[in-house]
Amino acid sequence: MPGAPGSGDYMQVPGFPPMRMPPGVRTFGPNGPLSPELGGGLDHVDRPDDRRLRPDPPEKKLTEAEKAEALRKALAPKPTTTVLRQQSLDILFKRLANAEDDETAKGIAGAIERIWGHSDSDTANLLMERGSASLLAGHYPLALSIFDKLVVLKPQWAEAWNKRATTRFRADDIDGAMADIDQALKLEPRHYGALAGMGLILQKANLNKQALDVFRKALALNPKQPELRELVEKLTLEVEGRDI
Repeated sequence: MPGAPGSGDYMQVPGFPPMRMPPGVRTFGPNGPLSPELGGGLDHVDRPDDRRLRPDPPEKKLTEAEKAEALRKALAPKPTTTVLRQQSLDILFKRLANAEDDETAKGIAGAIERIWGHSDSDTANLLMERGSASLLAGHYPLALSIFDKLVVLKPQWAEAWNKRATTRFRADDIDGAMADIDQALKLEPRHYGALAGMGLILQKANLNKQALDVFRKALALNPKQPELRELVEKLTLEVEGRDI
């Protein structure tokens, strides 16, 4: 049974709902990333019940220098949601690169994709949800009209461009799909899903060498993708041949 947020099994990124994490990927506390020295997750954070059972520690008297430093930190600008989001992605991509097995990698990749798929706008999130449902159902004209509105509303949201690229690709608008993928990658260069989509377009155009290069980039970002690994192995034989 899943634990409750705060049990050590969830990641909390500011502006996002709690994200269920696989074992060994508990990196975030309720106020953002925990110190790397802690290694674990919320197991290192005292729970309210624990604190009530302990006597209050004696109050430490601060020196004037310590008071000044505390005041400086209190008045320093807080990291924006965008900065915290990027820090979260940086940590997750490092863990993804070092994932020991496909199952762990799948959980980490899912957390990355949830961050990609969520914006700071409720309206934009609702459009993303409706557009994605229409895309999944094969209602491409409706999905396209929704994603058209979304890229205007949130032009800096890479996932909006990526979803419209997917819609255009499935509706056989290859040029439009490639243009949207280019924009998505400008905003999020590590978007392995957009790279995989670009590779499929190049492969469909019989540009297998270029497709292989792009697939390899996607695989380098997310190494535990069995289907993509098989595709890379197959294309490698076609493009580079067998070793003699």
